[in-house]
Amino acid sequence: MQLQDVECPSCGAPVANLPHPSAAGTPGEALFHCRFCGTQVDLNRALCPHCALLNRERERSCGRCGSQIVRVCPFCKQENWAGNESCIQCGRTLDLLEIMIQPASRDTRARLEAQRRQARLLKAQEEHASEARLARLWEMEHQRVEGIARDTGEKQRRERLVLAGIVLVIAFTVLLVIGVLVVSGLGS
Repeated sequence: MQLQDVECPSCGAPVANLPHPSAAGTPGEALFHCRFCGTQVDLNRALCPHCALLNRERERSCGRCGSQIVRVCPFCKQENWAGNESCIQCGRTLDLLEIMIQPASRDTRARLEAQRRQARLLKAQEEHASEARLARLWEMEHQRVEGIARDTGEKQRRERLVLAGIVLVIAFTVLLVIGVLVVSGLGS
């Protein structure tokens, strides 16, 4: 890896003659001192092994590409610069395959997390839409019941009018028949 175009994480000044972190086995052996602001950074804790961005010393992932800067030894739990091939404490070989797979797994994790967020958002939107549909259906049902009650009342009113008309016609007919019988009884 070429350590070119590296900038101080504090002041952004260009850095020249930077020691490569893997050349130093333990923390403190690959120190960077900025000649402009005086910042001291341990490259074993700050330099990205993938894009060579000099990050702040306490960062665990790169601010530019998102790659891990520090990895933990699975045997002794010592934090190591992600570009080291062996642990600085126990000397055991660190899994290089993990470094190669890490960007793909990070992408997978990020994609899965994005899908989970999208699924939660879709679920919330669907719940809101379902509640709105249910409210519209209840309003339609309420209007339908009111319409049925109004139509039933109107039908009963018409039926009463028809019944009253029939009673009047029958009463008129009875009076007419009585009148005809009275007139014909007087005339005989």
